Amino acid sequence: MDFILDNIYWLVIAAAGIVQWWKSTKEAKAAKEEERGNTRDFTPEELEGFFEEVEQAHSRPAVPPPLPQAAPAPVLRRSASEPSPLEFDPYEGISGELDRQAKLAEQVNQLKQAKRQRRREEAPTVASRRKKPVESTGSLRGRLQNRRELRQAFVLKEILEKPIGLR
Repeated sequence: MDFILDNIYWLVIAAAGIVQWWKSTKEAKAAKEEERGNTRDFTPEELEGFFEEVEQAHSRPAVPPPLPQAAPAPVLRRSASEPSPLEFDPYEGISGELDRQAKLAEQVNQLKQAKRQRRREEAPTVASRRKKPVESTGSLRGRLQNRRELRQAFVLKEILEKPIGLR
């Protein structure tokens, strides 16, 4: 009893191996039997009989169906109420539409001119609201208050520092 308890690990591994071997041999036998059952050799007479049965079940006519015939073209006749091609004016109703479009174009031009006029009137007030650019003095504080100087400082810092890959 002490032997079993002392070597339980090895006994479990051996039992698992035996079960695995037994399972694989059983599966191999089942595969062989299935393969034997599926590969039955047929004689040529049996194969011909199978083909005949299939042809009878799915019979098709030996001659293809006839091609459809084209229908005769309809004869077009003019009614008495239709104007002849020479009497019909395709540009008859267009003059009214062109007048309407010209009026709309004129309105658009007037609106654009009014907008330009408003911008001209507002331009001096907008310019007076803008701050004067801060002139950079020699001091560091004066330079950092100017946006342009601050951007330039960052660009110079990136150029003069070590490359990122070498940091």
